[in-house]
Amino acid sequence: DELRVRLSEITLVAAKHLEQGVDAVRLFGSPIDAEKFGEAATHFALAGIETQHTTIVEAFLRGLRAYEKVGRTLHMETVEYIAGECGYNHFSRIASSADIERFCEEKGFELRLTE
Repeated sequence: DELRVRLSEITLVAAKHLEQGVDAVRLFGSPIDAEKFGEAATHFALAGIETQHTTIVEAFLRGLRAYEKVGRTLHMETVEYIAGECGYNHFSRIASSADIERFCEEKGFELRLTE
């Protein structure tokens, strides 16, 4: 539980900076680390959906929305891996944070998203 809480907290801190327009590479220190944020946020948002953990979905969806705001995109390799290799093909149509949000709405998640 402690790791989940800390990971959510740091993701929300990163989201705040991205929402203010801070470049992802500058925030995370390198292009690789900026991409790793997108990869991790994509993974945990989808895992949160699958485990029905609303607060995880909210934190990582906010991170992804902010990440997209600075010109980045959802980590499609992660989506493809989870949908294909892992067999969660219901995620195969997800290509953006808006798609994740719509998917959650269709599944009855009551998300409290703020910026």
